[in-house]
Amino acid sequence: MGLSGNNMASTLQMQQAINQRDIAGVLIPAPYYIRPSQAGLVEYFTRLADASRVPVILI
Repeated sequence: MGLSGNNMASTLQMQQAINQRDIAGVLIPAPYYIRPSQAGLVEYFTRLADASRVPVILI
């Protein structure tokens, strides 16, 4: 299942909904439209991975 977004709060809400599904993993691309710094990307992916109950694949 894929997960993307530019707003961390709403993306985390989507992550919570995804956690209720019986899936093997989550595909997460870098945020679109905005251009976060390298540190911002690390924080974005880390927060979403920490909130996931299944493995995360970065795309």
